[in-house]
Amino acid sequence: MTWQQRLNQEKSLFQIYKIARVVAFSKGNVIASVGVFVIAVLMLGINAFTGMVVASIPALQNAINSVADTGFTFTSTMLGFLISGFAIFASISKPDVLIILARTDYKNPRISELQFIFFNFILVFIHYIIFLGACAIIKILSGDSAPLPRGLDLVSAYSEAIGCALTSTLLAALLSWLAFVTLLLKSFIWNLYQSVLITIQIEDLLKQTHRTDDSDCEHKK
Repeated sequence: MTWQQRLNQEKSLFQIYKIARVVAFSKGNVIASVGVFVIAVLMLGINAFTGMVVASIPALQNAINSVADTGFTFTSTMLGFLISGFAIFASISKPDVLIILARTDYKNPRISELQFIFFNFILVFIHYIIFLGACAIIKILSGDSAPLPRGLDLVSAYSEAIGCALTSTLLAALLSWLAFVTLLLKSFIWNLYQSVLITIQIEDLLKQTHRTDDSDCEHKK
């Protein structure tokens, strides 16, 4: 397989995501997000076992809506920043540098260094878009007389324990997901920084090679 064929072997974002989630996986982000989920579950569990003293079920429903609203605002704002960062990297990188990265294998011949860099960017974009969509859906479903609060109220009327468990779990999951996409921003900035350094180093090597070729030509003359 040539490097041109390797660049074009993924035909959809889903195919890119399947590879990106493996090669660009960050164990630290996942551990931190799971930690946030566990802490949230413990705190909400204490609230439930103490008779909902700190927050009632309606208060938890309002918290879900608030977290979704915060997540929607955060991700919609940061997507502009992320796209700008990606555009900056693409614009400052010369074609010769990108070609060298495309020809260089990453850790296996399946992907190149260029694909690894781009997959890191795309993985963040995909997670932000999915989370943005989830927050938008929750906001739509969490309005006055909307399906989500009415459904939770019906479950709570049938069994307060089940209603509390569902509401608390949804809030904890949303909080941990928000923490995860926030941590992805850290990964994006680090990847952008590393990508710029790599392109600078390769461009310097190309200049040194051109100087050597020019010197050889002058000596031959």
